[in-house]
Amino acid sequence: MNVIKLESFLATVDCGTVSAAALKLNIGQPAVSKHLNSLEVDFGVALFDRSSRKTTLSPEGMKVLHVARLVVHAMKALREELSECD
Repeated sequence: MNVIKLESFLATVDCGTVSAAALKLNIGQPAVSKHLNSLEVDFGVALFDRSSRKTTLSPEGMKVLHVARLVVHAMKALREELSECD
């Protein structure tokens, strides 16, 4: 797992679709899908309910959401802190 995968997960949640997340992140839709699938393999759970056209979080995805936001925020803060050291 890496932060880019978590950013793809968060963008998908925030934007509502994989396609919109890809646009927000300026990467291809297949890359976002690959990130999401990889996270699901890493965690061993489905993060989204894919039975509808709109991307809906699964119960397990809801559990991941809060921690993913914390991790991404912490990594951003760390990058900023380290850039101030230069």
